[in-house]
Amino acid sequence: VADEHGMPISTLPIPERGHGVATNQHGHAVVFGRRPGTFFMVFDYRTEQMLKLELAKPERNFYGHGVYSHDGLYLFATEGERGTSRGIIGVYDVQNQYRKIAELSGFGIGPHEVIMMPDGTLAIGVGGVHTNGREPLNLDSMTPSLSYLSQNGELLDQVALPDHKLSIRHLAHDGSETVLCGQQYRGEPDEYPALLAMHTRGGEMQTLQ
Repeated sequence: VADEHGMPISTLPIPERGHGVATNQHGHAVVFGRRPGTFFMVFDYRTEQMLKLELAKPERNFYGHGVYSHDGLYLFATEGERGTSRGIIGVYDVQNQYRKIAELSGFGIGPHEVIMMPDGTLAIGVGGVHTNGREPLNLDSMTPSLSYLSQNGELLDQVALPDHKLSIRHLAHDGSETVLCGQQYRGEPDEYPALLAMHTRGGEMQTLQ
């Protein structure tokens, strides 16, 4: 944990290599294991107390990211099904010791980052890659997308880039309705497509050169 100047405040051990971190206004932070992740760990960043270590079920894995609802009472985590890479958003009840209360799916395979839009919509970077561990299995037929879900799992919008080998990974929003996407290119190493794009719901994806 670091302060606003990047100076370390405290250090907590985690079971394996970490990736994404989410925080809420109640002093909770959660760190997710690097994909295919086996855990997420919740701690109080004010007291350094570990609150929960959630382990993935044998047939599941985490994808390294999650986000809290605006009121901080629910955690949404990107997850996958081993063997198929079917994408899942796990929904966890913060006030009930992070018990899983729902699973949202139907938006594609291999999700990576999920963010919360200002209106409460979930935006998901769906990588579209079926993997065995970290080994890709479907690069010729991968189907990445930027997907928008309501918090009850309704698919509100889904868009893709023209090049299907641009795996959509990391997201941010502009404080309003526009999402910025960072891609990982899974094509030939001597090809250099644009790796950034932006999108506003109802429109087309726009690549940023």
